[in-house]
Amino acid sequence: MNQVIKRFCCWGWALFLVPVLAQADDAQADSDSIAPGIAAPAFRAVLERNFTPYLGKLLADPAARRDFVQQYYAFQGLEQRAEQQLSAAEKERIMVELELRRSEILRDAVIKHALDARNPDIEALARERYQVGKDSYKTRRRIKIAQIFIARKPGQDEAIRQQMAGILKQLEEDNLRYYQAAEARRKSAENEKATGTGAESARAEAETGGDEKETEKDLFAELAKQYSEDANAQLGGFDSRWLLQPTREIKDPVANAAFELLQRGEITGVIEGPHGYHILRLMDYVPNRQQTFDEV
Repeated sequence: MNQVIKRFCCWGWALFLVPVLAQADDAQADSDSIAPGIAAPAFRAVLERNFTPYLGKLLADPAARRDFVQQYYAFQGLEQRAEQQLSAAEKERIMVELELRRSEILRDAVIKHALDARNPDIEALARERYQVGKDSYKTRRRIKIAQIFIARKPGQDEAIRQQMAGILKQLEEDNLRYYQAAEARRKSAENEKATGTGAESARAEAETGGDEKETEKDLFAELAKQYSEDANAQLGGFDSRWLLQPTREIKDPVANAAFELLQRGEITGVIEGPHGYHILRLMDYVPNRQQTFDEV
């Protein structure tokens, strides 16, 4: 026993159990012995050949060591019984299956070796593909619009055009007043920043600007309620749905005009569509943007 421990001290208690069980074989041979006569060297060879990665766990857990040794003896016993009980034809079939399995293992090993030799970095390849096709990984711009719409009527095209032109003039004049006021506020803010005047004036300007902007929205809404024949007329012409920018060129003049609007509150001219005349106003938008690699 001492010679075994000195020579194979790295195996620890896993090997200590082997000669003990081997010595017990003679006593068990006539009772419940499954594999009598299996010596410690054979068991050590099995450990060295097949179970090196698991030795740490075996050495750390006495119960695991005991179960492992018992299972090893049980499997050896089954192998011995197979040698004794199986016919020559059955053994031949098993040898064929073993050879097929050996071929599968060798094939898998060759494939794994080839892949390991290439050592592909999947993430690096994905990032390279992302960079090459980066322009295709962009979100589409989304918008919400309000509109004033008057449908075509037989023989009334000119009258409708004039009516829409009058509506547009009111909106443009209102927009002009708003943008002039906004420009005046901007210049005033720059002057106050340069002179260091207090925050009270800035708050007042912000409130005034909000009031004027609200007035602009109300004007469009009031005109829509008064003149528009759109289904959303009583909502001020506002359509709460998001419209996605087309991925390719389309021939719809109304949709094209809608996506040419860039700023909230901006309006189009009078657009002649297939079914009537439109004036559009941009209510909200989400710009297109580049998607990150992680998003893709």
